[in-house]
Amino acid sequence: MGCNSCGYFFDHNPSFIRVLAMEKTIKTDGSGEFVIMVEPFLLEKSNGELDRTDLGDQIATIFSERLEKTAESILINQDIDAKVLGSELMRWLDWHPKNREQLEKAAENRIDKYGTEIIVYGTYTVSEFGDLTINPQFYLSPTDFGDAWEILGGYAVGDPISIPSSATSKSQIRVNRDLQNRLEILSVILQGLVAYLQDDFEVANTNLLQAQQLTEGSELPIEIKHLFSN
Repeated sequence: MGCNSCGYFFDHNPSFIRVLAMEKTIKTDGSGEFVIMVEPFLLEKSNGELDRTDLGDQIATIFSERLEKTAESILINQDIDAKVLGSELMRWLDWHPKNREQLEKAAENRIDKYGTEIIVYGTYTVSEFGDLTINPQFYLSPTDFGDAWEILGGYAVGDPISIPSSATSKSQIRVNRDLQNRLEILSVILQGLVAYLQDDFEVANTNLLQAQQLTEGSELPIEIKHLFSN
């Protein structure tokens, strides 16, 4: 049967076409790729509700760009084809958890649907004076890390990142020292997780020690430390 109105629908709903194309791109085929999905960061308002914003998308883009370099390192040093599905891709897909309680569940559902290994996501707040506090997190796939069930779920990447109102443009956020530190910690953790999947526990433990040094006094999640050191 034909569809006389289909042409009109697709012409006037370009995002629908993008979503179909993105979903085809995202779904993995079990071919050995290590897929990292970066979701938009959400604004946490004073009443606890979460909102999508341009700034949150920009923060996610900064994470995506840094993790692209991590993916290149993983391919070169660990011979694993790592792929980052960044915010430019993710912004066409639904990501609208309404509060913190829904946030981790949304990450779990995303992994269940697309079969990725890790999702990077987070929230941020804005004070009455315009200061930012960014809370990056990551979520591990139960499919790939199911033999280490104690580490499954969502984790914070170090302490929250505080950025004064005088330095909240995208270019200033990008070079913020604390943000760069968290990106480096996350990069090292991801490389350690790849080593774990390769049963290269010596390298994984080296990554643990490096990540712990980068935390500058704060502690890595005890579950991650346990995984890398065993």
